[in-house]
Amino acid sequence: MPGDIGVMDYGGDTFHMMAKRHATAYGLGVTKLSRKSPVRVESVKIRNCSFVWIWNGWHDNSAQFRELCKRQGIPFALCEWGLLPQEDTFSIDPSGFCGWSSMVDDLSWVTRADMARLADTRLELRRQHPERNGGYVLVPLQIGTDTQILFNTPYRTMQEFVEHIESVFPTERLVFRNHPKDSTPYRVRSFNAKVCSKGSFLDAVAGAKSVVGLTSTCLLEAAIYGKPVLALGDCPLRSHAPRNHDRVAAGSLALRLARANADPTAVLERFGLRPLGCDAVKEVAS
Repeated sequence: MPGDIGVMDYGGDTFHMMAKRHATAYGLGVTKLSRKSPVRVESVKIRNCSFVWIWNGWHDNSAQFRELCKRQGIPFALCEWGLLPQEDTFSIDPSGFCGWSSMVDDLSWVTRADMARLADTRLELRRQHPERNGGYVLVPLQIGTDTQILFNTPYRTMQEFVEHIESVFPTERLVFRNHPKDSTPYRVRSFNAKVCSKGSFLDAVAGAKSVVGLTSTCLLEAAIYGKPVLALGDCPLRSHAPRNHDRVAAGSLALRLARANADPTAVLERFGLRPLGCDAVKEVAS
C-alpha cells in the first residue's frame, strides 16, 4: 500500500493544495513535514511517504530532506515561485533549481509542443511589450542573501557583482535593475551605467539589446521574450550554449503551473515520476 505524499510546511496554502491534488490523483493522503523540526524526527515520516514535495531546496532543512529522499529511494520534486508572473505561478522541478535543475544537462524531454508553446508565448509577450532599440544591456540584480546566490555564484554581495559587470562591459550602456524586494542604493562608477527600476521588467527587456545576470528567474523571462541572455551564475542558461536557450526557455514554461489550480501530475509523469507503488494516472498516460 503506497504511503502518503509528504509536503513541507512552507510555500503557503496554494503549495499545499497542489500537493493535495497530486495525492488525490493517486488516491493518497498528505503528510505535513515540518521545516523547523529536527530531521531525525521528520525522517520517520519521510520513510513512510511514497513521494515528497520539497520547497526551494535550501530553506531550513529542505536540503537534508532532499538528501534523505535520495538515500531512501523516495521520489521527490521541488517547488519555487514561478514566472510570467511570479505571484500567480509555481515552477516545479524533479531535481532542483539553478545549478541543480533538470534542465542543466538533459533537454531531451522538451517536446515540439513545448517549443510551439514558447513561440506562442513569445508572440504574446512582444505584443504586450513591443520591442524597441534602447541600446542598453539590462542587468537584473538579486537579493544578496538569496540561497541561490550563496550556493550558485561566486559573489559575496550584489555591489561586488555590479562592479564586476562594469569592469567587464566598460563601453556598454548598462542599466542595473534592483530586485523588487531590495531597495539597496547600489553604486555605479561609469557614466555609461545607471540603476533604474522604473516600469515593468518586461518593458525594460523590450528595449534591451541583451540581458546579463546571475541565476534570476528574470533571465528565463528574457529568454522567453527572445533576448540574448548571458548568465554568470550556475543555472541552465549558463550550462547550455546560446543556440539551445530556446529549448531552456521552452522547458521553463513546461515546468510552470498556475498556483490557483496547480496539478503537477502531468508534468511529473513526463519524467516518469510518480509515488512509490503507484501506476500512471490513466488520464495522464492515455
